[in-house]
Amino acid sequence: MKIYISADIERISGVVNRSHTSTKGNNYERARELMTNEVNVSIEGAIKAGSILEAYRARMVMTALASEV
Repeated sequence: MKIYISADIERISGVVNRSHTSTKGNNYERARELMTNEVNVSIEGAIKAGSILEAYRARMVMTALASEV
């Protein structure tokens, strides 16, 4: 089974204003952490549901993207 996870920072719990979504905002780093955590929880759910390989690849991509910004 393949699972596709799409996330954007504006729809993450706890992201409530532009200081979270602008790279120059003082809460941007916190918003990135929140988004990474929410996506990782989704990946964990996919793993538990049996999408182990696909979810593992998704986590690797998400981790790589988070470290690039």
